[in-house]
Amino acid sequence: MRHASPNVYHVRVLQRASVDPELDLIIALGTPENWPSENGEGGWWGDQTALGLFLQQP
Repeated sequence: MRHASPNVYHVRVLQRASVDPELDLIIALGTPENWPSENGEGGWWGDQTALGLFLQQP
């Protein structure tokens, strides 16, 4: 995720779910280094955040 969005410093996995016996769907939120920590568990959407959707073998 950091390679695709150079502004991303912190990455938080919001959800991981099995979509197939051989694949998991990963939903992640990326934020810049100076993102305030009081934004809660998953943060909130803004113009400096990135949403990542990935398929991964478990």
